[in-house]
Amino acid sequence: MMEHHFQQYLPLDQSTDNIKNIANNFQKNFHCCGLFSHSDWNEIPDSCLCDEGECQNIGYSDFMLQRSIYSKTCFPIIMYYALFAINIVIGVVFTLTLLALFGMILSSIMIHQIRYTNQPTILLTMPTIFSPQPPKYKELHNPPPY
Repeated sequence: MMEHHFQQYLPLDQSTDNIKNIANNFQKNFHCCGLFSHSDWNEIPDSCLCDEGECQNIGYSDFMLQRSIYSKTCFPIIMYYALFAINIVIGVVFTLTLLALFGMILSSIMIHQIRYTNQPTILLTMPTIFSPQPPKYKELHNPPPY
């Protein structure tokens, strides 16, 4: 779907000035050229020119001149960051869903304990090696009857 959306901007030379500026800045910062290939530009801009790193030579003009441009394309980089953002959003939503579920479970237990006070409290205990000592102050452990 994103690929189809970005196909609408091609060729990049004929798109709006805002799209051209975004593409040029992205190409400078991430060392890539064109969305899908360097042929996305009719005239390759200076932001595609490569000084070092992964470069490829292409011919231009009628005089058999060669230009060195970045060999990477920009669309895979855009997809990487988009998927990274989506993964973060999914992680946050999943975490909030788990917290809401735990809150619902705990509130249901509390409501059950308030409504049915005559029934003993259900405790989920694990067997331990040490047995608990009785409290030192019985008046704090057993509330006075009213």
